[in-house]
Amino acid sequence: MQFRCSGMPKHVYNFLSLKPLIKTSVVIQLADHSFVYPLRVIEDVLIKINSLVIPCDFYIFDMERDLSNTNMPIMFGKPSLKTTNTKINCGKDTLSMKVEDEIIEFKFNDAVKYPYGNVYSITCHE
Repeated sequence: MQFRCSGMPKHVYNFLSLKPLIKTSVVIQLADHSFVYPLRVIEDVLIKINSLVIPCDFYIFDMERDLSNTNMPIMFGKPSLKTTNTKINCGKDTLSMKVEDEIIEFKFNDAVKYPYGNVYSITCHE
């Protein structure tokens, strides 16, 4: 079974002091066909994006921490983006999210401050 998933580094999970993790046997194949093995999973984390609050499950990964970067990276997968009815408009350079009647719009140029060369599409296999 294939599905898109959300992920976060272990150091971000530790910083946020979230509820206990659940064991998982998921193996994730990256776009370059290599495999990664999440440490565990955390379910139903409430994520607040501006005024929108959505539940999200995250796979926790043991990733190196870049101490020179103060950002805390997390990856949102297809289920999270579907919950918020996310739309990407390349013509306007915007990403919009909608929950019920509330719409939030982000401009790519405002959000992208650091170019990342190690961004991958991920597919999860159970």
